[in-house]
Amino acid sequence: MLDYRALESGDPSQAKTIKFDGELKGYPILLLVDSGATHNFVARELVASLNLVITPTDSFCVGLGNGSKCYSQGLCRAIRVKVGHYFLSVDAYVLDLGGVAIKLIYV
Repeated sequence: MLDYRALESGDPSQAKTIKFDGELKGYPILLLVDSGATHNFVARELVASLNLVITPTDSFCVGLGNGSKCYSQGLCRAIRVKVGHYFLSVDAYVLDLGGVAIKLIYV
């Protein structure tokens, strides 16, 4: 078991990440757990290819780790993600994530 405190550092400005392989609807995905993220996000390309339902929401600007910015494109509710033998139910905002299927915050 991984303890989320492993992501913490003494310096709050130093966000940390851990990558996991997972599955969504049988499709292999990459999950990124990011101690600096403010919300959960799912890649627009993955949402389109798996025909996930998008709930319209007010759009907001998100700063990405590479310095670029993009706007949210709705919310996918209760996405059922498999990581190893465990299942997570995640609400995630739709973004252009570029290479990462799902980006999660830790709580």
